[in-house]
Amino acid sequence: MDKIISKTPLTDIVTNTILVIVNRPAKKFTLALAAKLAPKALTLKLITKNTDYAIRALLHLARNGGEYVSSREISREETIPLPYLRRILQRLREEKLITAREGANGGVKILQEPTEIRISRLIEIFQGDVALLDCVFRKDICSNIKTCPLRRRIKKIEKEVVKELDCVTIESLLDDLNLNLNKGDN
Repeated sequence: MDKIISKTPLTDIVTNTILVIVNRPAKKFTLALAAKLAPKALTLKLITKNTDYAIRALLHLARNGGEYVSSREISREETIPLPYLRRILQRLREEKLITAREGANGGVKILQEPTEIRISRLIEIFQGDVALLDCVFRKDICSNIKTCPLRRRIKKIEKEVVKELDCVTIESLLDDLNLNLNKGDN
């Protein structure tokens, strides 16, 4: 898994979200449980680089309180390659999550409230639906797709993951970042 280095602990909060597939019916599956069990289990990549960069850019914009910020500043502060960031920002603008203004005082700014921007939506924008299982074998759909007990279990886990991701917003990530920064001050 590509590790993205950032000045903020966002990588720890989002990029390394770990999904663990376990057969423990007595315990409700949550992302917190997955993180706790992570050293003992297989990990899957849940957040792609595009989604991670989008989240980091939106966090930067949200921290700036609705002011216009240059893409160069975001690129520098969040260590995101500028050409890559510009493509991400263009997509966020198309989705009406940010707005842009040209000129000396231009840049981009967040358009929606951070409480309204859900990580699940960003995943859909940059990755499509959350899917933990691709029932394809050598480019053909698995013949066991309708009766596969593993598929039913994983689909149930997918629903739980989406439910958990629906609770994570740019605002809640900002709160987590502030909490982590305040812990460092003590």
